[in-house]
Amino acid sequence: LCREEGELKKLALVASRTDNAVIITDAEGRIEWVNEGFTRITEYCLEEVRGRKPGSFLQGPETDPETVVFMRQLLAKGEGFKTEIINYGKSGRKYWLLIEIQPVYDEEGQLIHFMAIESDITERKNMEEELRLRERAVSSASEGIIITDFRQPGNPIIYVNDGFSRLTGYSREEALGHNCRYLQGPGTAVEAIQDIRNAIREQRDCQVELLNYRKDGTPFW
Repeated sequence: LCREEGELKKLALVASRTDNAVIITDAEGRIEWVNEGFTRITEYCLEEVRGRKPGSFLQGPETDPETVVFMRQLLAKGEGFKTEIINYGKSGRKYWLLIEIQPVYDEEGQLIHFMAIESDITERKNMEEELRLRERAVSSASEGIIITDFRQPGNPIIYVNDGFSRLTGYSREEALGHNCRYLQGPGTAVEAIQDIRNAIREQRDCQVELLNYRKDGTPFW
């Protein structure tokens, strides 16, 4: 017992130095200690959670059941893991966590603790969802949309939407890696091309009317 208490104190000393949430449980998963990072994220203090299993009060309606099963299975085996999960704070605030759990064994190979290190990744998850929404909006737009990479030689195309393929007849695979000039032809005005080149060089907006050519050779404005 003294050895376990000493081990717990050492773990707590290390965990108290990090801004992440840290939980130390016994071998059965009941909380023995949490740091200030845990209280900041969850709004629960140590006195409120000691002796409880984290999942019994931190999980909620949008917590993925498959993730919960995955965690329980590995904890039952005494194995460590890393995963992402939705948890809920004392006030009901929903947040995303990147959680890494490692088992702690004594000198005789007996499991005595689990140590969980949790990082709040809510902002990253919200940003990813916003990017997915923007991508869906761009992808479904009826207008042709092209994104190029100015950092690469030749300013190649790195993205086109379905509207571009409907407009030009070129598939996404046929367009990627090319400069947009491959759409130009004998009737494309030199002045308009120069306006675009100047704007790209000066990194500013521009709007021009341009005659381009579809894959089958037909021109379009």
